[in-house]
Amino acid sequence: MAKTTLLGRIGGVIRSQLQSILLKLILDNLNEEADSDDPHNLHGWLLAVLLFASQFWRSILFNLAFAVGIRTATRVNCALQYMAFSKMLRLAAPNDAALGQIVTFISNDMERVYETVVGGIMFTGAPILFTMSLIYAVYLVGPAALLGMLIILLFYPLMVRVHVLPFLAFCHMLTRLIFFFRG
Repeated sequence: MAKTTLLGRIGGVIRSQLQSILLKLILDNLNEEADSDDPHNLHGWLLAVLLFASQFWRSILFNLAFAVGIRTATRVNCALQYMAFSKMLRLAAPNDAALGQIVTFISNDMERVYETVVGGIMFTGAPILFTMSLIYAVYLVGPAALLGMLIILLFYPLMVRVHVLPFLAFCHMLTRLIFFFRG
C-alpha cells in the first residue's frame, strides 16, 4: 500500500507540473489565435480539454491520498489505543496519576498523532514538486529563477519561527496560570 501511495503522490506531482505547462500553452494559443484565421481552433479546444482532465485527475488523486492517510491514521490510532489499554490492564495497582497520564495520552496525544499521519502523506511529493518547479521556472524565466527559489528556501525557517512563537507564548502563559492556581 505504501508503494501505491508514494507512486500516486509522485504521479500527482507530475500531473500538477503538466497542468502549469498546459496553462502556459493555452495562454500562448490565445495570443496566436488573435493573428489566426482558423474559426474552429481545434488546438485550443484540445488544450482546454486536457487542462480539464488534468484538474479532474488532480482532484481524484488528492482525495485518494487523503483517504489513504485517514485509513492509515485510523489504524495507527487503534494500535495506540490497544497499547494504552493493555498497559492499563497490566497495572497492578493503578493510581490516579497513572490513569491520568493514560487518559491524557488517549485524548490529546493520539489526536496529534492522527493529524500528523493524515497530513504526513501530503509531504511525500514536496521535494519532487520543488525540483520540477525549479526546472520549469529556470526554463521560463532563466537563471534569475534560481535566486527566487533560494529566497523561498531561506524564508522557510523564518516562517516556522513566526508560526511557533505565538504557540510558545500561549504555552508559557498557560504554565504560569497552572502554577498560579495550584498555589
